[in-house]
Amino acid sequence: MLTLAFPTPPGGGPDDLTDCERDCMALLATASAPLPGRAVRHELEARCIGVHGLTTVKRSLARLKRKGLLRGSKRSPVGYSLNGDLPLYRKL
Repeated sequence: MLTLAFPTPPGGGPDDLTDCERDCMALLATASAPLPGRAVRHELEARCIGVHGLTTVKRSLARLKRKGLLRGSKRSPVGYSLNGDLPLYRKL
């Protein structure tokens, strides 16, 4: 069983997240390092989390970043990661 807990930003409950955004959050919760958009899309499919097009994944990542749920870095390490020290239990 996998349980993920994320803080809800003001006015941004889980009802306004798309399936792709939820899938991206689930993947990044398990990632040990930031992932660029292309890698997120590949890992979503490889881990059977979801199948989404590259443009959809990149758009979802950008939207999650604007909402403050993700942070993105153009410097090394390049990619997206969860904003803050999340999830509560990254390693068992």
